[in-house]
Amino acid sequence: MRTRLILACLALLLGACAPGAPTATPTPAPQVWIEYHIEGGIVGFCDSLTIFSDGTVWVDSCRLDEPRMFTLRDDQKRQLAGWVQRFSSETMEQRDPPDVADGMRVRLVFHGEGRTPANSTTLEALRALADAFVAKAHSPSE
Repeated sequence: MRTRLILACLALLLGACAPGAPTATPTPAPQVWIEYHIEGGIVGFCDSLTIFSDGTVWVDSCRLDEPRMFTLRDDQKRQLAGWVQRFSSETMEQRDPPDVADGMRVRLVFHGEGRTPANSTTLEALRALADAFVAKAHSPSE
């Protein structure tokens, strides 16, 4: 009986390795397109956002019970995909001087694959998109 069990297991293993056997194609993980973080200020910002190539948007904050997930609209995803292809990676950082009470720090990292540096208008549009999703995460109706 034990020999039959061993032979059956070997047959299953060999069958799985046989040519023509179906194989699972691994799905690549989505790429990070945008990372955004804002902290400080008189209201105590502490928000982080990540936008992925599959259109998923994650927002986390010390003011939320749990992270929130959203999805880019098709037009937003198309525009961002175009910018990722066209523009190179860029980091935009704004920080109040250390002596400012309740100073703020904002950091946006854009993971582009192109050769052209993103201009300030594009970076501000990316920040506006990030800010809109952060606000949406904190909205009681969402």
